[in-house]
Amino acid sequence: MFDPSSNLVARVRSFNRFYTNRIGLLDEQFLRSPLSLSEARILYELSQKPGARAIELRKYLNLDKGYLSRVLKRFQHSGLVAKHPSNTDGRSILLMLTRKGQKTIDLINRSADTEVVKMLQTLSAEKQEQLSVAMDTIEGLLASSLKTVRLAVPSEAISISSLLSRTFAEFLPFYTPRAYAVTTPTAGQIRKRWSEGPMWVALINGQIVGTVSAVTKDEGLYIRSTGVVPEARDQGLGRMLLTQVEEFAKSQQVRRMFLSTTPFLTGAIRLYEKFGFQCSGNGPHDLFGTPLFTMEKFLF
Repeated sequence: MFDPSSNLVARVRSFNRFYTNRIGLLDEQFLRSPLSLSEARILYELSQKPGARAIELRKYLNLDKGYLSRVLKRFQHSGLVAKHPSNTDGRSILLMLTRKGQKTIDLINRSADTEVVKMLQTLSAEKQEQLSVAMDTIEGLLASSLKTVRLAVPSEAISISSLLSRTFAEFLPFYTPRAYAVTTPTAGQIRKRWSEGPMWVALINGQIVGTVSAVTKDEGLYIRSTGVVPEARDQGLGRMLLTQVEEFAKSQQVRRMFLSTTPFLTGAIRLYEKFGFQCSGNGPHDLFGTPLFTMEKFLF
């Protein structure tokens, strides 16, 4: 067990103080912009995840609900952020940067790049390489066995498609060709899904190893394309992904979640049952010749 009185604790805290001061994180106005560091980070994440929902942003950045609400209202009043109803669910509000908001974050990004260049220019090429290796080492050590779930972004479509292929490859003999093609969509097909509903990815040490997506339908929230690569199974990632889906469903006041699976996906079926799903008599019962059945969970 680690001793909290260890000298390493003091050393880490000392490094944190040095680094935050060195890159100006303590400045009231981040990089001489009118925003604080946390405000700039919110704007940055919206530039990377257009159409994000407030609840997803709050969980990803681990922010207080009231604080984020105040910041978003201020951004909207300042013309940095606009709210739009979802095309697939009118109850869901999506956050988008305005042209002014994008210009603001572009300016902050350029300023950040400039400050880093100034810092690196004081180091020789050899020391720059040493710094790079040291940062990789620190990140690797602190991220060891780090498991996270977040919203996917469109640029990850290829990774998600590859992940689903790896997930279901061992079951290929049990599918008909057309059913397997539907189960393992191409990157292009995945990109077309972005406007239909949210998609999440699970990561270990920054590497995408799992995914799930959801679509709001008249019957409830339909869960699809759930998968975790074989080498990352039995680590709780499936439950983490389903938890994100359930939280989204509750935020949308959706009463029923449902999904389709096949009898030979026994590991997935056990996960769904442990998460509270039960078999339903509802169809469909066939996917291009591959047997199928529905599982559902009522939230209230």
